Amino acid sequence: MGKGLKAVLLAGALSLSYPVAAFQPGMSANDVESEVQQRLQSGETLQSLAAAASVAGVSPGVLTVALISQNQNPSAVVTALVSAGMPANTVVSSAVAAGANAGNVVTAAVNAGANAGSVVTAAISAGANAGNVVTAAVGAGANAGSVVSAAVNAGANAGSVVTAAVSAGANASSVVTAAVSAGANAGSVVSAAVSAGANAGNMVSAAVSAGANASSVVSAAVSAGANASSMVSAAISAGADPGSVTKPTTAGAAGTTATAAAAASPAASSTPAPTVSTVPGAAGGFAGTPGATVSGGGGGGVSPS
Repeated sequence: MGKGLKAVLLAGALSLSYPVAAFQPGMSANDVESEVQQRLQSGETLQSLAAAASVAGVSPGVLTVALISQNQNPSAVVTALVSAGMPANTVVSSAVAAGANAGNVVTAAVNAGANAGSVVTAAISAGANAGNVVTAAVGAGANAGSVVSAAVNAGANAGSVVTAAVSAGANASSVVTAAVSAGANAGSVVSAAVSAGANAGNMVSAAVSAGANASSVVSAAVSAGANASSMVSAAISAGADPGSVTKPTTAGAAGTTATAAAAASPAASSTPAPTVSTVPGAAGGFAGTPGATVSGGGGGGVSPS
């Protein structure tokens, strides 16, 4: 039985138990609040009230605010309205706008069966802290990749939402893949994941597989404390062109880079090339005999070779 039919049957059955004025389509915010107040005072439950309002076509946003203004628990309000078939994104955004704890209402909506990406987008768009929202959604069992993608697309800081998701126990590779695929800066995403405790090699591999620039993610992982050679190997194993992957080095305070191929090449000799000099002769001139071997630097001449 669908949620809509359940709402109709529940509303009809309960209308006999709660003899108060009926909800009507197009009611003003004041009328809805007055109706809500009467029904609550008569002892009607949130579930029956939500069902009746849903059938009557009352605005879910107006109803959400009215219920919260009557000191109803925001999470309970969200659960009742979403379960009655009202659009979760509208209910959640209205609850957040009314001052409800975003994490709690997102958890309630997801547990009531709402699409996690939709409610995460709604909460962030209403001004909620993206990290808290992502943590709540992942904690409620939502698909972390979908949640992170929705948060990034809603304009949230990718590093923050990746950190939140990984810290909440999400699969880090899936999170990085989702964030990079959503257009987030791959270096920031990899750095955030590694700093949150994820395996650096796996993060580089996931980012490269998602199309990120290999050198950028390798550099980010190394900056977060990973081994440079291992990161280069991870990137190449994920399909990066070996000749294009730069390997961060510790040479110089500014942190220079060298290609993996160059890093593996023998170092050039440090022995300086021989120089030719002229040596003053005994008679005050310069004895620069061609082919001579320089044998010192004093007042003597040169010895023929």
